[in-house]
Amino acid sequence: MMSPGKLFAKRLFAELKFQLSIWRTTIDWTVALYIVLPAIALGINQY
Repeated sequence: MMSPGKLFAKRLFAELKFQLSIWRTTIDWTVALYIVLPAIALGINQY
């Protein structure tokens, strides 16, 4: 049987891991918005 402290730690680390994955997704979208989209717009403008 798992003690309350171990259960809390397990759930806390699972939540932190989930939040880290959310931040990684957010950062990927930020890169796309601020680097990739302007590059596409510049390419269309140059064409």
